[in-house]
Amino acid sequence: MTTTVAVRPADLRHLGQQLEERLQLKLFPNGPMQVRCARRSETLMVLGQHSELVMPDTQQIFSILEQAITALHPDWVEKVQLFLQVTEKKQPYATHSFSIAAPTITGVPPVPLVSKEEMPPLSEVATAEFSPEEPILTAENRAKVTADVADPWETKEATSTPEPEMMTEEVPVSKPVDEVPRKDNVWLPATVMGAGVSLVVLLGIVYPLTRPCVIGKCVELATAKELGQESVKILEGAKTAAAPIQAKSKLREAEEVLKTIPFWSFYYQEAQSLIQTYQNRAGVFDDLLEIQKSATLASQKSQNPPHSLGTWQEIQSLWRSAIAKLEKLPADSQIDGWREEKIKEYQKNVEVVNKRIQSEQKAENQLRAAISAGQIAEARQGVAQSLEGWQQVHATWQTAIKALQQVPVGTMAHREAQQIMQNYQPKLLETQARKITEEKAAAVYNQSLRLAENAQRSEEKNQWTQAVSLWRQAIVNTEKVPVGTDYYEQSLPLKEAYNSSLERAQAKLQVAVTLQKVRQDLRTTCAGRLKVCDYAVTGDRITVYISPEYQKAIRQAATIADRKNDSKTRATVDSRVQKLQSTLETISNRAGIPVQVYDSTGGVIGSYTPRPRT
Repeated sequence: MTTTVAVRPADLRHLGQQLEERLQLKLFPNGPMQVRCARRSETLMVLGQHSELVMPDTQQIFSILEQAITALHPDWVEKVQLFLQVTEKKQPYATHSFSIAAPTITGVPPVPLVSKEEMPPLSEVATAEFSPEEPILTAENRAKVTADVADPWETKEATSTPEPEMMTEEVPVSKPVDEVPRKDNVWLPATVMGAGVSLVVLLGIVYPLTRPCVIGKCVELATAKELGQESVKILEGAKTAAAPIQAKSKLREAEEVLKTIPFWSFYYQEAQSLIQTYQNRAGVFDDLLEIQKSATLASQKSQNPPHSLGTWQEIQSLWRSAIAKLEKLPADSQIDGWREEKIKEYQKNVEVVNKRIQSEQKAENQLRAAISAGQIAEARQGVAQSLEGWQQVHATWQTAIKALQQVPVGTMAHREAQQIMQNYQPKLLETQARKITEEKAAAVYNQSLRLAENAQRSEEKNQWTQAVSLWRQAIVNTEKVPVGTDYYEQSLPLKEAYNSSLERAQAKLQVAVTLQKVRQDLRTTCAGRLKVCDYAVTGDRITVYISPEYQKAIRQAATIADRKNDSKTRATVDSRVQKLQSTLETISNRAGIPVQVYDSTGGVIGSYTPRPRT
């Protein structure tokens, strides 16, 4: 059975103020959200109200309220119902409920307490009837709630008469605060205390101002930075193993100067950051001292070669160890340049040592590999025909000679390698010349193919001038293929096909030129102050359409001349018609294309077939 705990209105108001402050802190610094609390049975009802001008994130508000209530964990609450309402509206537009469970047992994972329900559309919230578990203060159920708790959102003052259910048990109230002592009892001590405080305040003001870097420029900070730069310069110009020790001494001196800057100085944070930087760098200098010891020992052991394989491997280990330690040093812009230079220097030393090791360990194996590659190159050269074959032969000879060149100087195998190389070099030059010839043949052959493809595309676009030019270039490229190469035999059928294509393209070009000349002649014939005609030209026909205005003008002139019996004007009209007819016949003969003439209504008024060409 659940025990009902009485809650005073003041407690509800206090809870509402806490929740309101939490919302203001998180979301509403200007305070547009008001929070009111009420209690019904074991359910805490929290109403958040805001103006229509505010558009809050509903889920975020519910999340903040739920976290705050769960953190406060009032012992008189089991269930919580949250509402959001626009101040100017009568009904809440959103609701959310959750439960507050008892604390979990140590070591047992907590069970999620919040039951976040999917929010229905606001149109459903406004019209739905909610159960007592999810009360919404609509006009209907407000009366029901009022009957139980007399409008739970209206929290009463402490002097109001409480409801019987709400006051079954009073929540303990804090004890009253002791009365303030009388003024006549504290006047003298207060005066003495005031004087002491004034003195302390005065000293507290004057003393801090006398500390370094409080007023004016910070000389200490500049001095420390200068010392830091000096330490870097010492390292960059290092000529002895003691340089890291000297550089570290400068950093320690800089740290002591920086420590004099008090915490109330404007430069304090920069000084502390610089101290940390210098401390890290000092640690790096310690590491550098150890690294230089390894490098010095490796350099000493490398003197007066040759050495045994074991000695070179020991030297190699020392240099690699020094490089690894340098690479592990923390990043520092002041010494990164020096470190990179040292790494490059040590890596070069490692390369030298590696060559020494290889010269003692792999010289014989390298020579045998070179001889084997030369035997393979001779076998491939005997059967090579195509470009790929000669490229492979040449590459194999290159491999053999490169292997001979890699036989280390100063070994027993080096002299024999030099003798074999005198035999391999002429064969390399011979195969190189053949490879170049085959590559040239392939280049001109493939170029001729590309030119032919471009010529075909030009033909598809009726660009016959360009097509003729491309076919000619393709033929020239086939003639450039060197005799005796693999591509020479392949180029012979291409040359024959390209010549046929060139002849066809030249014929098409001639037709195109003719048609272009016909169009130019017709353009001149049909033009004038009064448009004479329109035209259309194809490869097998010229069609001319007499313009309506020209036909009308000719007819009118002829009619008037006949009416007036004006033979001169009539002769002029006939002459113009005959001239047009003659011009069209000339164009037809020149192009070798029939011409057909239509009047303005579409009727055929004449046609002409050109004379056969001899």
